[in-house]
Amino acid sequence: MALPAIPKALGVDAIDVPSVEPPGCTYPSAPVGPSTCHTSPNVLVGGTAAIFVTPGRVATAVSGTSPNPLLVPICAIPVPRLVVTTPYGNQTVHINGQLIGVSPGTNAQITAGGTPRGIIGPTQWAKVCIEAYTVRN
Repeated sequence: MALPAIPKALGVDAIDVPSVEPPGCTYPSAPVGPSTCHTSPNVLVGGTAAIFVTPGRVATAVSGTSPNPLLVPICAIPVPRLVVTTPYGNQTVHINGQLIGVSPGTNAQITAGGTPRGIIGPTQWAKVCIEAYTVRN
């Protein structure tokens, strides 16, 4: 029996998987883009501001193709994708009040009610150690 994948944070370079949507358009895998990311003003990972995919944001639009010549003009119209968390994705870990999108567990769904397109990575921060201290007066 295989162990489930350990979810890892998705960053600005994350891409989703291709999908086929009605009426017969094939949309390729595509980066979700920086519009889906939150840049933390005060959380650093490896000395750099933490940047991560945040569910609820709109991903870069993607254009499709079709083997049917009548559908080519329809499929070529770019459609937006919405980043959503699946029931198996991160529901509790936030940075600056923003939920962290993880793979597996986060999808980019074409907003016209399309097929969930899993965001597969690349992921980041395989391990994050929290360094904190308490100032006592």
